[in-house]
Amino acid sequence: MCGYAVPLLALVASGGVTLLNINTVNQRSEDLVASYNINAAINDFAINVQGNSKSVRGYLLEKNRKSLQDYQESQKSSKEFLTKLLTFARTEEEHQSFGKLEGLLNSLLVVEDDLIAKVDQGKAQEALETWRNDNAHSGFDDLITLID
Repeated sequence: MCGYAVPLLALVASGGVTLLNINTVNQRSEDLVASYNINAAINDFAINVQGNSKSVRGYLLEKNRKSLQDYQESQKSSKEFLTKLLTFARTEEEHQSFGKLEGLLNSLLVVEDDLIAKVDQGKAQEALETWRNDNAHSGFDDLITLID
């Protein structure tokens, strides 16, 4: 009977180590999937913000209704992507980062809405000057920097 004690003890120890390793792999797998989902959502958000900025420039330069429609759709999508990102936040730090992102997005949208309103009022030149001189496009740069 004593001859079986050592192999049985080794088998139990091996089983314990295997269970610990399985738990570690499961946790890392979950973290990997979560980070992939966050990265995918951030990339989608960044592409959307770039399209949004492009649509605003198109409307400022040409008063193209298609650009305005694209801007409005992109604006709605940006908010949806941001809401999706907030659901992925697991730590207070992530909540704060996404909160900063939301603040920058809202600031950018206010500036862009103001520029569009100026164009609609027949003040396209003033809107362009505002965009150039007041660094209205710097909000876009700040947002992209935070995303990166």
